[in-house]
Amino acid sequence: MKGLAVCHIDMFFQLLESASPSGTIDLHTFVSGCLRMKGQATNLEVVSLNLRIQVLAKMMEAYMEESRQLLAEISGK
Repeated sequence: MKGLAVCHIDMFFQLLESASPSGTIDLHTFVSGCLRMKGQATNLEVVSLNLRIQVLAKMMEAYMEESRQLLAEISGK
């Protein structure tokens, strides 16, 4: 069976909403999202997303450590 399974529709709309700064889904966003869901992800796409997630995780870790240090300085500890 091709396309979206009914059980994935909620997740699909949540992804579309989260990608929109206004939290609304316009026609272009909806159509683009539908076209992207067509077919299966290629291995390259999965690896690319995995690498992006790893980079973001490292950035978040660095930000959190910097925040901890600044908080410690502010609180005098």
